[in-house]
Amino acid sequence: MNIFTKIKNKFQATRQEFKSDKENAQKEGNLFKVTCQWIYKLRSVFLSIPVIFGTIFLAVRNAAALPEEVSIYFPKFSDGLIKISMATIGHTEAVIIPVLITVIALIMMFISRRVCLPWLVSMFSLTLPVFFWFTSVFPG
Repeated sequence: MNIFTKIKNKFQATRQEFKSDKENAQKEGNLFKVTCQWIYKLRSVFLSIPVIFGTIFLAVRNAAALPEEVSIYFPKFSDGLIKISMATIGHTEAVIIPVLITVIALIMMFISRRVCLPWLVSMFSLTLPVFFWFTSVFPG
């Protein structure tokens, strides 16, 4: 079976379910309850909307504000000592890597039955563009 056919059938089943729920709510007179149930069923969609806008905003801002190379300093442990090492990444990697991490977290959120933890991971991944910008403005 083609994937588009599966998606079409799933969409039609969801639409039919919504239609029957709406008719039952009109009979019972409790449209608010049905609306809350559907908001709960579609919570992953509603939670992902601000994350997507934040990701796009931060990616555009970093694309305009970051220099050609971003230096990242991280601790390196060798011979029982802690040394500070520097790694440099390019401009495009500094913009694309946080977006990819956020997209992967959002995909996990859509697949997962428990939405909260992958959503928190996607929210935490929004700090990566800010971190890259901060390290480029205040190096070392």
